[in-house]
Amino acid sequence: MAGRFAGSADPVVLITGASAGIGAACARVFAAEGYRVSACSNDPIGGSKLQDELSAQRPGSARFHECDVRVPTQIAETVGATIGEFGRIDVLINNVGVSCAAKTADEFTLDEIDDQIKTNLLSCILTTRATLPHLRRSKGSIVNIGSVAGLVGHDRVSIYSATKGAIASFSKAVAIDEVHSGVRVNTVLPGNIVTESRRRLESSLDDPTELHNVIESWQWMGRSGTPEEVAHTCFFLASAKASFITGTELVVSGGAEIGSGPKQRTTVVDGHVIVTPTPV
Repeated sequence: MAGRFAGSADPVVLITGASAGIGAACARVFAAEGYRVSACSNDPIGGSKLQDELSAQRPGSARFHECDVRVPTQIAETVGATIGEFGRIDVLINNVGVSCAAKTADEFTLDEIDDQIKTNLLSCILTTRATLPHLRRSKGSIVNIGSVAGLVGHDRVSIYSATKGAIASFSKAVAIDEVHSGVRVNTVLPGNIVTESRRRLESSLDDPTELHNVIESWQWMGRSGTPEEVAHTCFFLASAKASFITGTELVVSGGAEIGSGPKQRTTVVDGHVIVTPTPV
C-alpha cells in the first residue's frame, strides 16, 4: 500500500510521543501500511521532520501536532485537529513515557513523582477518554505502551514501574468496557530497546561499549530490541489479524523477564559503568 496518495477513506492512527523512538517507528510502520498519521509530542523539531518525511512519501498523509500530554486541553485540541483534518480515528497508540534518574522510592521528589504519573499514566487515560467516541464509530483499536518494568519491577525505578503496571491494568478494564462497542484494547510491554536516548547515554560515557555490553547481556536473545520491532508488534495488535485479541499484554523483550540468572546493579559514575552484584 506504500507509495499511493492519501485518500479520505484511508484509516487514521493517532500516536503520542511520536517524534522519536518507538513512536516515530510506529508512525513509519503504519504509514507504510496505508494509514494516515496524526503524530503528537512536545518536540516540534523532531515532529516536523517526521511529518515532512512521511508527507514526502505520500502527500497529505501525515500531520504533526505539538502537544503536552500532561495538559488535558492540549490533548482535546490534538484529537479535535485530527478529526478536523482526517475525519476519523481508527487506531490510538498511547506511547509517550518518561522516567528519571535511578532512585529509591523515598529519594524521588514530589515533582518527579507527579511528572511521571501525569506523563505516563494520566496522559494515557485522558487521551483514551478523548479518543473513544471516535474509535467507537470506526470500531477501532487502542494499543498502549507499557513496559516490562511494570510487569516484573526494575531496580530503582519504582514510580516508573508503578505507572507502567497501571497502564496494563487500565487497558484490561477498558477492554472489558468497550468489547460491546467493537473497540479492542491491548498493551505492548517493551524491554530494553535501543532508542536515541539510549544511544546518547552510551555515547556520553568514556567507553560507550561498556554499558551497551552490560545491557545486551540482560536478554536471553543476547541483544536489545529495536523501535521497529515494537512498532510491528503494535501494528499487528491494531490490525484485523489480531481481531480476537483484546485485554492482553504482549511482551517484546528478547526474554529478559523469563528464567533465573545473576542479578546485579548497574550504575554510571563519572563516565564509567559500575556493576555491583547483589549482596547475599
